[in-house]
Amino acid sequence: MIGLLTVGMIIRTAIPTWSGFLIGTLLLTLAIGFANTLAAPVIKQRTPQHIPLITGLFSLTMTTAAGIVAGVVLPLSEQVGWQWALGGWTILGVFAFVIWLFLRVRLGSSNHQAVIPATLGSSDISMWRTTFAWQIAIFMGLQSLLFYTVASFFTIDLGQ
Repeated sequence: MIGLLTVGMIIRTAIPTWSGFLIGTLLLTLAIGFANTLAAPVIKQRTPQHIPLITGLFSLTMTTAAGIVAGVVLPLSEQVGWQWALGGWTILGVFAFVIWLFLRVRLGSSNHQAVIPATLGSSDISMWRTTFAWQIAIFMGLQSLLFYTVASFFTIDLGQ
């Protein structure tokens, strides 16, 4: 997903047409969606004793990085142009991809690790009555609310 995200960012800035912007945006948002979805099982599998801490750090890191980029892109685009202001962030994608490759080689694949089967009778548990399920739903809902609020803010024409 890191590679797909980086490719989407490159396409969006290297092909300065509406179709390039659309295709690049679709690729990078697809990568972000899959990466966010796949992060939870990886966190649960790799750090079972620290799931809340690592999930919080993951969310904090994504939100902070997105805020910094959003705040820096406009002033930077006035200095170096919009393509460099947006496309320059692909360096971080390449850097993250190299780190991921290193970790993949060093730690190996997670596919060989055993999956703990569900206990018998676990289907009797109602998700509506589980405190943890409500906590996760509220957390994800608030995170989505923050994202769409910020995304909506950027679509407002501030010139009017």
